[in-house]
Amino acid sequence: MPSWRTTLTTAGISGTRLRDDYTHAARPVLRRESAPYLALRLLAAPPLVPALAAGLAFMNLVDDVAETGTPQQRAAGLTALTERVEGSGGDRPRSAPGSADR
Repeated sequence: MPSWRTTLTTAGISGTRLRDDYTHAARPVLRRESAPYLALRLLAAPPLVPALAAGLAFMNLVDDVAETGTPQQRAAGLTALTERVEGSGGDRPRSAPGSADR
């Protein structure tokens, strides 16, 4: 299995801030979901691994918000998360495998 740095390079992610963002997203996934994370690292094509790890991180965030608190708190949390994603340009990633914007 290539190192995380090599994986980012193979994925064409060269900007320091973007590399840091992907690393920041991947670390909690490894701590929380070690088996799926390791399967991802071992089985997915290296250029896809950073984006897939970020997707797992987002899935974990949504899961936490949807399962924590009272039903009203959950609904409010999901509404706030939706607004946060929509406000961040979440439908247009800064970089994706194969994209020119890195």
